[in-house]
Amino acid sequence: MSAKLINSALLSSGAQFLNKLLGLISTLILARILTPEDFALIALVSITLYFFDVLSNAGSEQYLIQKTRVTFNDLNTAWSLDVLIKSIIFILVVIFAHPIAMFMEQPEISLAIIVASSVLIIQACKPPQLILLKRQLNYALLFKLSLLQKITSFMVVIPSALYLKNFWAFIIADIVATAIYVGMAYMVIGKRPKFRFTEVKNQWLFSKWLLAKSVLGYMRSQVDTIIVSKHFSSTILGNYHIARDISMMPGHYLLAPAIEPLLASFSQLKTKTKKFFQHFCNVTLVISLLSGPIAVFILFNADLIITVLLGKQWLIAQGILQVFAFLFLYWVYWLLVEQALVGQGKVKLLFWFDFISLALTIFCLLVLLSQRQQIVEVAVLRVVTGIFLTFFALMYLLKNQVTELLKVIAFISWPLLVSLMVALILQELPLLDNAVADLLLKGASYFTLLGGLFFLLLACLKHISVEHKLVYEFIKMKLRLP
Repeated sequence: MSAKLINSALLSSGAQFLNKLLGLISTLILARILTPEDFALIALVSITLYFFDVLSNAGSEQYLIQKTRVTFNDLNTAWSLDVLIKSIIFILVVIFAHPIAMFMEQPEISLAIIVASSVLIIQACKPPQLILLKRQLNYALLFKLSLLQKITSFMVVIPSALYLKNFWAFIIADIVATAIYVGMAYMVIGKRPKFRFTEVKNQWLFSKWLLAKSVLGYMRSQVDTIIVSKHFSSTILGNYHIARDISMMPGHYLLAPAIEPLLASFSQLKTKTKKFFQHFCNVTLVISLLSGPIAVFILFNADLIITVLLGKQWLIAQGILQVFAFLFLYWVYWLLVEQALVGQGKVKLLFWFDFISLALTIFCLLVLLSQRQQIVEVAVLRVVTGIFLTFFALMYLLKNQVTELLKVIAFISWPLLVSLMVALILQELPLLDNAVADLLLKGASYFTLLGGLFFLLLACLKHISVEHKLVYEFIKMKLRLP
């Protein structure tokens, strides 16, 4: 299973890496066409759309992936339930779009919220057979469809931005790209689902807690942006949003797709406790070898990253991005813990984790803002609360697995410490006169030196502990070593 899991992770993360490359290019261009205020407005539209998307999530994908056996009735019921709920939610969006826009003190986004929400219905119509591909760890078709969607979005958003000069370019590109994705999926798969609700009761028993957990998870992840929009100007909100978006790029587009196949693998091992936690430890090490170096690189080079990607008009984002290097880091581990708990069927527990996290985050942010703190202090508090709660969830998951807990702590710590050591050494590198050249030189030096150190350490560990076999095989496959 390890080889298939690695191939699935590589395909999934490879697709998202190419997607991110196109997204990065479009961000470079759009940041010079549009203003921070435009990014602030699209952030508010996205927050609203994401909330209604979460509210309409029937948990079909997670339900079908974790089932031992999936029938055609399961597929049709999941698809039908998704279409029905998202259609109802779309009607609610139309009704409440204006009050939401007024609450956010941005009445001009009312129509934008309605138009953008049409994506919900389009997404709901995608063939449920795509979920089976994820369940079978078969990501080849998903890779192609995802890449096609991003290429379409890129080809639409840039001309739209040049012509319209406002945030509507994002909305138009999203609708067109989603429609192309769904249309091509049906052309390739060929089978059309039917409206059926025969298995709706069984799915709801699983999904009710997942839906509640998703709503709370959304509020937990977006509450800081909502609070910032109420206490700071549109310019600061735009900088906050873009810094957060850039910091999460490696997570959303590289590591999250690699973690996605783990839900199926965790579900297959949920009755084998020892193998389950051994697998969790191995995956933790793989993720640490990727996330630790990326977070440290962002921390030490936030100013260069913002200057190169966005330009000098985004100076406020530099300090925020430096803090959010750790937002990305803890989020990756939270996602891994979440997948492990879902694989064990502990969805209700995740709901309570999100509830506690949301309450603590809101309380801390409101207390901080009552003292009129700056935006960087808000970012610091957001990260600190997230790290604390992620560590608490990890401790709970491994509460009866002392050996595995110690391994996980070690696997998280040593790649991070080695990365910090290398970054500090490379601080002595002489700077060039060009920001792009500086970033490329630092990036190449940092990741080359770090990659060599990691491989030497893992090669030594391979002879000490069989726990590192998966990691060693993963790197050997990438480097084509004997």
